[in-house]
Amino acid sequence: WVEADCNVSGGESLVRQLLEGRKKFMELFGYKGDTLWLPDVFGYAAALPQILKLSDIENFVTSKINWNDTNRFPYDTFWWRGLDGTEIFTAYITTRTNGYNADVLPEVMQETWNYVQQKELQDKVLTSVGWGDGGGGPSREMCERAMRMTDLEGCPKTTFTNVSRFLKELREQPVERPRWSGELYLEYHRGTYTTQARTKKWNRKMELLLRETEMYATMAMMDGFAYPAKEIEEQWRILLTNQFHDILPGTSIREVYHAAEEEYKRMNTALTHLRDKALAALACRFIPDPEGQEWLIGNALSWKRNAIVELPVKDFNGAVDEGGVPLLAQKTKDGLALKVSLCPLSVMPVALRNRDEGESSSPFFHTSKYLETPYYRVDFDKAGRITSLYDKEALRELVRPGKTLNTFYTAEDMPLFWDAWDIDRYYRDTIRYETRLTKREVSEDGPLFITIHSEYKIGRSSTLHQDMRFYADSRRIEWRTKVDWHEKHTLLKVGFGVDVCADTWRNEIQFGHATRNMHSNTSWDQAQFEVCAHKWVDVSEAGYGVALLNDCKYGHDSLDDMISLTLLKSPQGPDPEADQGTHTFTYALLPHIGDFAVETVVQEAYALNVPPVTVKIKPGPDVKIPE
Repeated sequence: WVEADCNVSGGESLVRQLLEGRKKFMELFGYKGDTLWLPDVFGYAAALPQILKLSDIENFVTSKINWNDTNRFPYDTFWWRGLDGTEIFTAYITTRTNGYNADVLPEVMQETWNYVQQKELQDKVLTSVGWGDGGGGPSREMCERAMRMTDLEGCPKTTFTNVSRFLKELREQPVERPRWSGELYLEYHRGTYTTQARTKKWNRKMELLLRETEMYATMAMMDGFAYPAKEIEEQWRILLTNQFHDILPGTSIREVYHAAEEEYKRMNTALTHLRDKALAALACRFIPDPEGQEWLIGNALSWKRNAIVELPVKDFNGAVDEGGVPLLAQKTKDGLALKVSLCPLSVMPVALRNRDEGESSSPFFHTSKYLETPYYRVDFDKAGRITSLYDKEALRELVRPGKTLNTFYTAEDMPLFWDAWDIDRYYRDTIRYETRLTKREVSEDGPLFITIHSEYKIGRSSTLHQDMRFYADSRRIEWRTKVDWHEKHTLLKVGFGVDVCADTWRNEIQFGHATRNMHSNTSWDQAQFEVCAHKWVDVSEAGYGVALLNDCKYGHDSLDDMISLTLLKSPQGPDPEADQGTHTFTYALLPHIGDFAVETVVQEAYALNVPPVTVKIKPGPDVKIPE
């Protein structure tokens, strides 16, 4: 455990952080701890209590929530209830002077006790003392003062203690302690969901590639493939190290991100090699295509999916499956797209062919300001924003009156204190809508999908290129985006003014989702003007809803009936070059008929993040996949 970020890190990552940390503690110290000591990360997801309890952890200690900028957290010692109802005993360090790096002084000890809110529930309090980040080591002077303060008139009595013993005594006191259900949201450092976007994208991609590699390697064991346990474990450790709470959140110096990116690149190469070796073993199950134009398509997800795969080949206009049945195909600017049906955790071969008959007709009708698809009727304004999205099946309009969909806006991002760490609510006073559309054209139109390409000028000196895609057999609408970003102290967001009546929205976190308020009724709601979510958020009313999916973003908000995704942030410290340059990412809107469900939202979010893998199979008696 490297005091990892607990917002952006994925669920399996947090489990492995504990696993690796406990293994190392046993190796170095022969000690099995019972407390997660995590004073300084930027919020604590509601999945943590369950993860801790299953890791044989009894207690959780932090101090960071004391930094809240709006509300004082109401308890200091309490039971923290997580997503599944699991409870963990939680204690806050109440020291304000230097927090968890406190000096041993009478006034500090008195302050620590004064800040305890429920003194009727506890007669002692824990103080972390010493130099270094987190009570790194007391000096001789501190130790001497501590001994003198064991019974000093006018000063709280002090003694050195073992954390586990102290918390056990506190936990077993015969009092009814309060309970807090759900996440421990830090009302501060909200920029850490967005800063250093490349690092966050690498983290998401590597978490999923590790899972994908393990899945295919496990499947291939039936074909004699040797599971690469050591190599995968080594790659996990690299990823876990870079989840340290001043790397992944984006709050380190420039040299850290140069080093991290090189590690991610090597990791990507190593894992792709392992994955493709496993796929080569799986490919041996199939009879090679006599024409030698065969590709293997893999589905690493645990449910059946209908997917469109895109192959980088331009010499063919069609393909057949293993049984010789033609697949629906569409030529694209980059190659060939195929519609395939994939079983759960499976691979299938397809063979490329050139068909004599022409491509199937397109189901789309479009003009410069209007588009009709099998699912929607769409109107656009001069800036390319969607002013009307009519759901033909549900017979309802999705755009709230006066709003638009796919609305880009920038705002001044000048936090009062911590540049890379923070987003202050005052950015909302400086919002500028980005409407400088410089180019727009239909770049692809066929039986599977239609793509509209747009180009924009953004901010002072940045550009944004985007491919908006509507599908013939999916309700998902995608925006594949490339931004050349050269702004300073500027936020870039994209908003969707959806016409759905809801006071709450669901935000994906590790192993589930948090339900948060969309309104600002209380100061607690107002403080959550920027929140962390992973692959999806969803706004639903009875019988209908809209989800916003993404492949590498985390910052979200719900301002003025508009759900927004925070795309980029450009602080100047501690890294003056943070997020400068080119970024690529995809987000998607998913209107769904019916209430929120795993099948309609969660599986679609995974489909966006875990596309089918496609690899070219070399011809010959021994089926091989190029390394």
